[in-house]
Order: sequence, then C-alpha cells, then structure tokens
Amino acid sequence: MFLELLDSLRDELTQVYNRRYLDIILSQELKKIRRYGGQFTILYIDLDDFNLVNNLYGHREGDRLLYEFAQFLVKSLRESDSVIRLSGDEFIVILPNTPAINAKFVCERIINELKNKNFRKSKLSCSIGVVEVPTHGTDWQTIFSRLEIALFKAKKSGKETYYILQEEDSVAPVIPAPIIAGRKKELLWLLENITKSEVPLIAVSGAPGVGKSTLIKEGLKNLKDFLVIVAKPSRDELSTPFYPFRIFLKKIKEADNFHFKEALESLDESERVALSLLYPELGYIPENVDRYKFYDAYVKLISHFSERYKIVAFIDDLHLLDSPTLELLYYIAHAELKNLKLVTTFRKDEMENKSFEKFYSHVTRERLIEELQLKELTQVETFELIETILQGKCSENLKYKLYEKCGGNPYFIEETIKEYFKHEIIYFDGELWHIKADYIDHVPESLQNIVTERLKRFQSEKILEIMACLGNEFNIKILELVAQTNIGELFDIIDKLIRTGILVERGLDTFAFKEGITREMILSQITEHRKRFIHKNILLTLERHKEILKIPEEKLAYHAYYTGEKEKIKKYSLNAARRFRKFYAYEEALKYYKWYLESEEDPDNAKEATIEYADLLLHIGDIPKAIKELNYYLSKFGDDAAILNKLAEAYSKSGKFYEAIESIEKAIKIEKKDLYILRKAWLLIYGEKIKEASKILEEFKNKENDLPDLEKAYYYNTCALLLTEKEEFGEAEKYFKKALALREKLGNEKGVANIHLNLGTLYANQGFYQRALEEFEKANEIYNNIGDKRGMLIAIHNYSDTLKYIKRYEEAINGLERAIKIARQIGDDLSLVTGLGNLASLYIDIGEYEKAEKLLVEAEQISSNLQIETLNLFINQLFMTLYSRGILNKEEALKKDEEINKLLPKIDSITTLVSTVLENAENLIYLGEIERANRLMEQFDNALKEAKTFELNLKYYIIKSILSFKRSDSKTFVESLKKLAKLLKNSRVEEKKRYNEYLALLLGAIGKKEGMRKILSNLIEDAQSKMLNLESKRLMLLKENLERVF
Repeated sequence: MFLELLDSLRDELTQVYNRRYLDIILSQELKKIRRYGGQFTILYIDLDDFNLVNNLYGHREGDRLLYEFAQFLVKSLRESDSVIRLSGDEFIVILPNTPAINAKFVCERIINELKNKNFRKSKLSCSIGVVEVPTHGTDWQTIFSRLEIALFKAKKSGKETYYILQEEDSVAPVIPAPIIAGRKKELLWLLENITKSEVPLIAVSGAPGVGKSTLIKEGLKNLKDFLVIVAKPSRDELSTPFYPFRIFLKKIKEADNFHFKEALESLDESERVALSLLYPELGYIPENVDRYKFYDAYVKLISHFSERYKIVAFIDDLHLLDSPTLELLYYIAHAELKNLKLVTTFRKDEMENKSFEKFYSHVTRERLIEELQLKELTQVETFELIETILQGKCSENLKYKLYEKCGGNPYFIEETIKEYFKHEIIYFDGELWHIKADYIDHVPESLQNIVTERLKRFQSEKILEIMACLGNEFNIKILELVAQTNIGELFDIIDKLIRTGILVERGLDTFAFKEGITREMILSQITEHRKRFIHKNILLTLERHKEILKIPEEKLAYHAYYTGEKEKIKKYSLNAARRFRKFYAYEEALKYYKWYLESEEDPDNAKEATIEYADLLLHIGDIPKAIKELNYYLSKFGDDAAILNKLAEAYSKSGKFYEAIESIEKAIKIEKKDLYILRKAWLLIYGEKIKEASKILEEFKNKENDLPDLEKAYYYNTCALLLTEKEEFGEAEKYFKKALALREKLGNEKGVANIHLNLGTLYANQGFYQRALEEFEKANEIYNNIGDKRGMLIAIHNYSDTLKYIKRYEEAINGLERAIKIARQIGDDLSLVTGLGNLASLYIDIGEYEKAEKLLVEAEQISSNLQIETLNLFINQLFMTLYSRGILNKEEALKKDEEINKLLPKIDSITTLVSTVLENAENLIYLGEIERANRLMEQFDNALKEAKTFELNLKYYIIKSILSFKRSDSKTFVESLKKLAKLLKNSRVEEKKRYNEYLALLLGAIGKKEGMRKILSNLIEDAQSKMLNLESKRLMLLKENLERVF
C-alpha cells in the first residue's frame, strides 16, 4: 500500500515528484512555519529553448534529456530538498528552512554546474524564478503568480540566470482575484437558491471567462451545515461515464464511512450488483443490468445518506458531460431528494453536445432548474475587479483602457493585467496604478498577444493548425489519423498545452481549447488556401473512418463547408440541421440550414429548406431574419407561391399587414389555393380592411361544404374573427365553436388552443370576464401539454390582461412575471419585451415607478435589436407615460415623444396608431404641452376618425374636448361634447363603466375640480369596499396627478 502511494507521487518519465506531491509538501512546509516561524524558498526552473531539442532530435531524445536533467537537479540539492516536475520542461524545487538570500547560492550552483555538464548531443541551460515563503504568499495561487513574475524577469534579463523576487515586486497582481468582485447580487442569488429553492438543479451559465466556477466556489465557502462535494475529476476518472457520480460516492464515503456503509447495507442484493458499475469495491461484476435498476440503486443510496446530511454537489462544465451521465443526473433531478442540491455550470455558446441540448431542454421545460445567466461585469464592477486584482487604487485612465480592451470579461481582464504587468506597461507609483503612455501604441486592440505569447513556445505549428481546424473539441485518434504523427509525440504536445492552459481534457482521448480566443488566434494566422487544404484532409479522413469512429453528420458538414465542396455541404448539412432542430438545438440547426442554402442551386430543394429555415426563425422569434431569408429566395429564384405565403405569415407576425397582404396576393396570382385566399381574408381583418375580407368570405359560402376539414376549420375561424370585428358576437361564437369541433376532430392541438384564445378574447370584449379567463386557461393547458411555450406565453398574457381589466392586479402581476420567466428560459425576445412592457404598464398604474423604469430599460435594450416598429413604439409610449405621470421628467418625456413621432407613420394598424396617438396626446396634456398635443391630433385626424372601438372613440372626444377648451375653441368644444353624449347614449352598460375616469379628466381640465374629486372619491370608496387595494391605490395616484396638473 505504501509503495503504491509512493509511486502515485512520482513522475513517470523523470522519476522525481509530481504535482500531487507538490500539494502535500507545500501544505507540510506551511504548517511548519506557522508553528515554528522561519521561511522556506521555492525555485521555478524552466529549461531555455528546450523546444529546439525536440525539433532537432525528436521527442525520444527530449524525454531522455528531461530525465537526465531531473536527476542532475536531485544530485545538486540536499536530501531534504524536493524536486517536482510541474509540466514539460518546468520544475519546482522546495528548499526547506532556507531564506531567499541563501537560495541564491543554490541557483548559482545549478546554473554554473549546468554550463559544465554535457548531455551527450546537447547543452542545456535554465532560468530560475525565486520566491520566499511566507514573505510573498501563503497559498499556492499567490505563490505561483509571484513565481511567474520572478521567472519572467529572469528570462527577460537574458536567460541562463535567476531572479529573486524583491519587496517592490510584491506590489503585483493577484490572479485569480483573492476575493470575488462585482458579483454580490449573483452570490446572494446562488446562496438563496441553494438554501431555499425547491428545484434540484442550481446552474450558473455564461460565456467563457465570465467567472461561473469562481462564483460557485465562492458561494460554497459561505455555506454552513452542508456537506459540500466538489466532483472535480482526475484524468483517469474522465475516461469513464458517470465520473462526477463516481467521485460523489468516494467523497461521501470519506466524509462519513460509517453512515456510507449503513446506506450500502440498505440496498438489496440486486441493487448492490447494479451499483457496482460505479463502486467496484462491492466485489460484484454486473451483467446485463438494466440502467434504471442502476439509477434506482444510486438514488436509494444517496437518499439514505442524505437523511443525515444536507448535501450540495458541485459539477462543473455540465455541457461537457456524456449522455449516460446526463441521463443519470436527469433521473436524480426527478427523484425529489429534498436534502440534495446539484450545483453546476455550463456554456451555451458553441455547444456541440446534443445530449446536453436535450437534457437542458427537458430540465428547463419541467422546471427542474434555476438558472443564473452570468453576464459580463458592468463598468463599475469591472473597475472594482481591476483594483481587487492590483490590490490598490488605479488611475481612471488605466481602468478605462482595460475596460475598453476587455469589456467586463473577468478572464480577459486577468490575462491582460498579467501581460501588462509582465511587460511593465502598468506600474505602481506608491499611491496609484498607472499605464505608461508611451506603451499604448504597442498594445494590440484585441487579446491576440496573450495567445501569441502562450503559443510561442510550441513549435509544432502543423499540429496546432490541425487541432484548430478540427474544432473547439477534438479526438486524439482523429488527430493522429489526420496528422499522421506518432501518438506518443501527440500526447507530449497535448500535455504541455494542458499545463499552460491552452487545452483541457474532456474525456477519454478527447481534448478541447480552454478558451475560444486561442483557437481563433491560430485560425487567423492560417491562410485561406491552407485552411481549405487542412479541412479537405480532415473530411477525407473522417469519411474513410465514418462508421468505425461514429462520426456525426454535423462534423462532416462542418469540414465540408470549410473545404467549399458544395455537393458535400448539401449532402451533410440539411440532415444535420433537421437533427439539431429535432433536439431543440436551434442555433446549430440555423447554421446548418444556412450552409445548405448557400450551396443549393435547385429551386425546389432550396424552397423546401428555405421554408423550414424560415419556420424555425419564426419559432424562435427572429422575424426580421425570416423576412430577409424569404426575400432572398425570391430575389435568387423568382416568385414562388409557397415562399410568398410564408413571407405573408412572417410580415403579419411583425405587424406589417400591408406587406403581408401584398405577399399573399402575389401567391394567389401564381397558385389560387383556397388556403392562400383564406389567409388573405384573415390578413385583411387584422389589417382592418373589413369590407374586402367580407367579400372574400362571402364567396366561400357556396363551396363551404366542399372544403377539406383543415381548410374548413380555417374558414370558420376567419369568419368568426370577422364577425367579432362587426360586433356580431353571438354569430362569432357559433363559428368559433364550429372551428373548434373540426380541429378537435383533426387532432390539431395547437389549432384547438388557438380557438380557445379567440373565444377568450370574444368573451372579454363582451364583458364576460370569467368565461374569458376559463378559455385562456384551457388554451394554456393545451400549450403546456404539447410543450408550446410560445403559445403558453400568449395565453398567459391574455389571461393577465383580463385580470388587470377586472382589477385583480396581484394575480396579473404573478401571471406576467411567470410569462417573463418563460420568455427568458426559451429565449423569446419578442414575448419578453411584451411581458416586460405589460408589467411595466401595470407598475406605472399602481405607482411602482422605479420597478417600471427598470423593466422598460431592459425592454428597450432588447427591442432595439428586434427591428419591429410596433414593439419600439410600445416601449417608447410607456416611457413617455412614466415620465409624464410617474417619474416626472419633462425633458425625457418629450424626447420619447419625438421618437414616437418618427415611428407613427410606419404603423399599418389603425387601432395601434390611434391608441398611441391618443395616449401621447393625453401625456402631453399632463405635461402642459397643449399646442403640441393639438398638432399631433390634427396630424392624424383622419386616422382618429376611423377608430372602431367604444373606448378609443370615448378617449378621442374627451381629449378633443379638453384641447378645444384649453385653446378657447368653444365651437369645437361644444361639438365634441355633443358627439360624446351621443356615443354614451348608444353604448352598452359594460362600456359605460369605463367612462367615469375619462369624465374626471375632462372635469379637471375645464376647471370643475369639485366634480372631478367627487367622481374619483366615489371610485376609490367603491374599490376599498371591495377590498381592491391596488385599484384603490391606482385611483388615488390618478387623483393626485389630476390635482397636480389642473
């Protein structure tokens, strides 16, 4: 046992100690100086230009020299000193009970003896960095960062020398930062969810370098009364599926062996057999064990153990896990183990792991995961991190330069500071850190120098190029076949790349670039001709060994694309796109669709793929891109009915009904399909061209019975929508129910849900709010059952709007918050902006102005990227309402008014145009901008007269009355009042209920304040009697506003 332990601490090649021993000896030496005082010194030794040896004489000779050099070091030092191979040609030497002043004699002896020593074919020299402990640190991260500085200074002074870290050198960056910076809210979120959330999975996601693992590790330090398990694999453990869970068993056994054995004994014989897949110590050899038996055994064991402990297990880089491991994790997540929390990190960018895509889709859909999407730091947070790393105040110039260069990515900031410090571009003057002005021109605008410096020591340019072209992740067996290089030599290169942080190991024979920027840097230095050559070679190799190596088509498509071979791109890309779409990997699917379409010249094949591509873009909410791609097809191949029909759908989703109608009319000219004609009628209704829609539907009456059920259901639904617009509600209900029956017969669940939405809207328009809510609930249930999150969002929004209308604000807020959460989870920016805006509107009504502004700021940022005029109009209008009635800021309100005026002419929908103009006019009245409000009303007077609904007409005449009164236009004032009276006389009872608040506005404006107060007081009293607290608050805020303005 002892000999086995000793072997595990030895480096196989050089026979000196390995990194594992470094952890042990460092801990021992630190304990000694804490107890007895004193110092010890560490040497960081790097052989100068050792890569030349490998290039000249080969890796076998290089390995022999490393062995001889290591033995030379051992003989040159005391028996109490420790020689450790850190990686490649880098060694660490621990000199116990030795201050740095004495260590210089050791360094001089090593360097001088090395000059006189012959290693057969070669002469060797080395550079040494020297650091005294505890003077320059008491933990390995700090010590190693100091050793790097010392070694760099030795190399800089001409190699074959040493440098002892001085006191002034201790004013240096600490990387990684000793404390977490700029993540207080995120840390609180993490701790709150670990300790209180009901969901089993707590995840932090984000781009490379944003600090996901750092945040979790910091959080785990703050946990009390938890058994914390960090499932960090060694290289051996990576080679087998389930490695995190294998480590998990080992760690809980180490934590409490007695209780672990007790948990094992709770398993029956068959369960122990199954569990031996992960725990061979049980002594069984399982044969044909069902995986669910194994999963059940594992869950039972953990469940028993967690009865005694609250456990937190940290699994890093979830996106790298294999399919079986993810399946077991999913199973555990469903096991409802109350005392177990699984904490993890993952990346969504450049993911090629289909198993993870599927896993992530399921756990989000089933709400088994709480996810924090870690963003880059803000400017303020970045400045805090910079000063934390540099352990002192920094000049504003330095902070801004670093932020400009790195943004808020903590990894890029750390790496850039490290490089700047090494090259003395930054310096400390005793008070502040500064950046040298004369070095600025020499600093590149990207982080390329960081990668270049890392790669300089690796002369295997051909291998690096192939690695980069293989992709972010690669298999060494494929690398061997493509590079036609000895696998031992490849492993040596890879080991060194891992030690320097360029590569990471991900599984059996699988490696990846740690940061994408490294791979990008390598690719940027390869000529396009060379790249095509490498990709062609890779593609041919993969095709030859496709079956043996189980190469997925997306890999073949990837290399085909970069060779530019169109036939092969087409051969592989479309299948890859469809498979990724099937597994909800939409971003990847879009990429492969794009590649296929760039290569396809056949109109029919391109048409089918274009429609699929556009469908997917519409599904994820990227409407502008869908419109662009469909128009591109038309420009390339000419008009096509199916493409024009899809284009009409896309335009309608963006609110551009005139363009949608134009597209569907072109489709009908090419192919007079009933479905296209019915779609035109549907578009005409939404484009508020009721007469034209009526004419089309009237023509369909004669052939109603001849229509197939699918088209007949569409016809009934469109008729019902038309009847709703005409306010023939009874007939509309009959047609909706006909459509519903047909779609239920067809098994068209999404279509059935859509009819329930339409029925809900119909009932809400008539004031039957409870019936409306029931229909929206039915729609939501169906969408939920079929997994249509976007349908659910529509249903939730409609449900919440109805709740708001009947003053059930708390429930409406809950619904909108749920909708926002779902929209975030599925990445539906269109729905997210709508949800944020609707919630902000509600918050404005009830006086939660700061919350509203925060939501609108986020909505505006997202909306600006969507390029949908109606959405931008919606958010700007809410901002103006907020600044004119809530957070009183006239300057900002008028800025938003200018933005709205630019957008109004671009709006097709008369209803949207009218409602926005009236809302803005009312806001301008609140701001005292009477003439500006009047000009707005006059500009759009024709459109305002076309308003269809009672509420819009009511508001029009109220505002017209107020403006004419304020402008002393008595004739218009009297005319407006007469029309208002006529409108009220012909209205339904339900519509009249909406009149009182507008009447209070009118009375206040014309100086009848007592009447205004009486109306509002009655409304407030009524709300209070019904226990409608938020409605009461809203009315009191309205009263305050009117008192202020009038």
